[in-house]
Amino acid sequence: MVPENVIGRVEHIDNDERIQNRLGKLGFTIGTRFIIKRSGIEGGKIKLTCNDIMLTISRTVAKKITITTEKVCENITLDKAEVEDYVRIAAIDTGWGVTYQLTQAGCRVGDLIYIMKNNASGGPLVIRYKENPITISRGAARKIVVVPKKKTENRLQ
Repeated sequence: MVPENVIGRVEHIDNDERIQNRLGKLGFTIGTRFIIKRSGIEGGKIKLTCNDIMLTISRTVAKKITITTEKVCENITLDKAEVEDYVRIAAIDTGWGVTYQLTQAGCRVGDLIYIMKNNASGGPLVIRYKENPITISRGAARKIVVVPKKKTENRLQ
């Protein structure tokens, strides 16, 4: 069974074009990272809620997909990041608008970003990615999982 509330990554899909096409239409291709919110077995099928998409997969299909998981304990949501820290984006679980805003700026999962403004009292966050400031609502920031970087690693790549 896949653990819940962790970051998962699709590592391998067997050479079954039908399965690859169906998962690809949902954005799940090899290398895709996503948040697994719930998992369970119901009626012989495996149910996963990933990035607000409910996937129902037969056990036969599940055997053809390899998913690795990462520890969540090291990860925090963007709204918890400290000002003037660098963090690496681990997963984006926001709506279409924020995801579009980030991808238009070239910012994707795995990228290092700098926290410019994060008021504990509320209000939007301002991050910097490749010298471009991006404003993100606090609600959206709660849905972006990041990994804090060590002080020795703090530089944009």
